[in-house]
Amino acid sequence: MFSLCVVVATGCAPGERGAIPVVTEVTGPAPCGCFPVARAAASGAFVLATRVQGGRYALVRVALERSDDGPDTALVWGSVQVLGEGDDWFVNWADVPALAPSLGPHPGAFTWLQRSAEGTYDYHVRIADSASEVGRRLHDDEGAGEHGFVSLARTPDGALHALWLDGRGMRDGSAMGLRVRTFRDGDTRGEAGPEVLLDERVCECCPTALVATASGTLVAAYRDRGADELRDIAIVRSAPSAAGPAGIIWSAPSVPHGDGWRLPGCPVNGPALAARDEVVALAWFSQGAEDRPTVHVAFSRDAGATFGDRVRVDDGAPLGQLDVGFAPSGRALVTWLEALPGGAAEWRARSVDLDGTRSPAVTLDGVAASRSAGRLRLCAAREGVIAVWTDVDAGTLAAAVLR
Repeated sequence: MFSLCVVVATGCAPGERGAIPVVTEVTGPAPCGCFPVARAAASGAFVLATRVQGGRYALVRVALERSDDGPDTALVWGSVQVLGEGDDWFVNWADVPALAPSLGPHPGAFTWLQRSAEGTYDYHVRIADSASEVGRRLHDDEGAGEHGFVSLARTPDGALHALWLDGRGMRDGSAMGLRVRTFRDGDTRGEAGPEVLLDERVCECCPTALVATASGTLVAAYRDRGADELRDIAIVRSAPSAAGPAGIIWSAPSVPHGDGWRLPGCPVNGPALAARDEVVALAWFSQGAEDRPTVHVAFSRDAGATFGDRVRVDDGAPLGQLDVGFAPSGRALVTWLEALPGGAAEWRARSVDLDGTRSPAVTLDGVAASRSAGRLRLCAAREGVIAVWTDVDAGTLAAAVLR
């Protein structure tokens, strides 16, 4: 059952008067020794993680189950399902598996990375709907090179959409590209729509984000890469159309808020998106033209067509690795990794109202300021926003509900 987590408010700054998130732990260890935390399903109350056993990797689905159906229902760690195993996989802390929940008759979907050649970053994306499948390659390209950082989303019609970074262009000295394709019938075993190149030059190893609004509009966010090494966050949107591939046309990339961050390398720090009806929250990390690390969030009330003013979220020393989700109240909850003196760090969260009002931040867990912390992931559920992260000391998963 639940036990209350010790929540530390990090202090109030001017304008911080919003509702402080209430944090409730899921007690006990997760029933597997897993790393890193991968994705949390948007509505399925389960997480996807990777573990090592006997020299082989395994992709596992760990359920977060409701203890009862009463008004005070809690979440508890439940069953573990092994979805696949392999000794030729590519597994690291940043490029993690993606997960899409089931919707009506449409099955769930998940991805993993499989090595394709001898190079360090030569790997393909595999996608499947069930543990009984060997899956299929997500992309048409069979050559060596990086293919990963996948984001999955479902539109209300059940169609499954996959967004990924695709390195086929780098073989001829070009750049990393951003591609998307749609499984119209919602099942990866069915016919895949054509690949669509959304941007031919993007940051090589920053995670992507993809959400669908209630009307079916898709919004993709990623870190762009200009010819002058400007690496600001860009947005691409979809609109249904019989004229476009698989009935979808895509907008040209746009930059909601130009930070002016020029960097001759990849920061491995991507954006996050959340959607509630037609409202979209975009959160991102930047060091800007002044080389000062910040985390911001901005809101769109028109399905990503325009965004309002950005709101700073961090407490002065962010490392990024952020996520965002909408609470049942309609407030956004943003999580990020904040650096502390001496090489330590904390996973922190704060709520932000659509008018920009921020709450004081709360601390979820203390971790080392290193890649071993993995990535904290959020998903929306009726109880609130579920946060899942790696408990590095225990070698397992930790979870909490934010309200």
